[in-house]
Amino acid sequence: MPLYTFYPCRPDGSSVTFETVELEDDGQAFIHCLDILDQHLSASHVVAWCAERRVTARHRAHADLAAVIPRPATPEPAKL
Repeated sequence: MPLYTFYPCRPDGSSVTFETVELEDDGQAFIHCLDILDQHLSASHVVAWCAERRVTARHRAHADLAAVIPRPATPEPAKL
């Protein structure tokens, strides 16, 4: 599985931490960005990379929109 690196960023683009996670594909990385935003309340957005390839930048939705924008279901972990 590919290794993705997620950077929770401040509005100026700086990041003081990162998280790496092995995920199946870019689709799961898009969803994982939402989890990162939930964990890092000071972050305005999250940038995800897979090796040297920038996958996405997901910005925090305005609080008024959070209730009407559906959040994708998080896939269940594979059972071994």
